[in-house]
Amino acid sequence: MTTEKKDLLLKIYVLDGAVAGLIGTLIGYGILLNQLFQNRLITDAEYIANNMYYEIQNCEQPTYPRTVSETKPVDPVGKTAEEIAVCKQETTARLTDQRSYQMKSDIISGGVR
Repeated sequence: MTTEKKDLLLKIYVLDGAVAGLIGTLIGYGILLNQLFQNRLITDAEYIANNMYYEIQNCEQPTYPRTVSETKPVDPVGKTAEEIAVCKQETTARLTDQRSYQMKSDIISGGVR
């Protein structure tokens, strides 16, 4: 191979690497910006109402106590209004914290990619 062909191949490899790096960087910035916009535009209440409302609805479901004998049916025990309110408040706080962690994790992983 002549030196001209070697130089041409080297230029092609360097250009290919630069283009791949540029594409990877743009994708990473796109993911990062997407997560930032989602965090700023979608409030915690909207997120919970849209994605995780089933967990809050679960607070209203009756509980089924464990019995010594598994053969006879167990009657569900209803929850009081105070227990439901406390459950909803704790669930909302947990879901808000969970979303905060997930958004931070997504932003970090978007920046690293």
